[in-house]
Amino acid sequence: MIKEFEIIKCTVDNTFETIDKVVTEVPLTIVINNIEYITIMCTPLYMEELAIGFLFNEGILKSKEDIKNMKLVKDENIIFYIDLKENINYSILDKNRVITSGSKGSLYFKSMDFMKEKKFDNNIKIHKNEIMNTMKEFFNKSKIFEETGGVHSVLLKSKEIEVFREDIGRHNAIDKAIGYLILNNLNVRDFIIYVSGRLSSEMVSKISKSGICFAISRACPTSLSLNLARNMNMTLIGFSRGNRFNVYSGSERIDFND
Repeated sequence: MIKEFEIIKCTVDNTFETIDKVVTEVPLTIVINNIEYITIMCTPLYMEELAIGFLFNEGILKSKEDIKNMKLVKDENIIFYIDLKENINYSILDKNRVITSGSKGSLYFKSMDFMKEKKFDNNIKIHKNEIMNTMKEFFNKSKIFEETGGVHSVLLKSKEIEVFREDIGRHNAIDKAIGYLILNNLNVRDFIIYVSGRLSSEMVSKISKSGICFAISRACPTSLSLNLARNMNMTLIGFSRGNRFNVYSGSERIDFND
């Protein structure tokens, strides 16, 4: 997952040759029922989970039961072949799609109109100390980031299970973690998500579409993501660092008692 390159490093006082560690990036092509759908630039770890999570978050499959068979082929190109059962609505592959430049190159997202009517009623409850302690542990989990500084990280946590994933793309990291849940028949709504990057409107859109109502980040939200979260009754926490955090929406899901 890491490659070494000879580089020239320059400082105010010195210029010298050295070896630098760089995160690996590869293209992953997803083929659905023999139709090439999309190519995603990613870190070559958990690629089956990435593909499944992406298709779930795009609304193309709803559960593991929708999958007839799947196969990851690593030759000159890396291709994920998946056959879906006939009750899948394939028309959504070509409708209401907007191209946007994001963390993994050209991404496809459907309209955010669905969020105008979406309201979370999830009864997840978590103590403030657990949020702080989990974020501290999460921040130290990424060995690839320590060596390269080149990946985003995601942690999905329920009462019993933790799923940690990382990738060059922040959206990819979410898809990998969600893909694990889908392939293991776990209920996405039982999980809280911790992310390393900022909570933009695209991130909040992706997280909410998956069914997760509680998102925590070390970084900031944006005005649009904050308004979207409040409209959906989604819990949004930013600047979770050390023994502090900011609650931007959905405070009823947090136990503030000492």
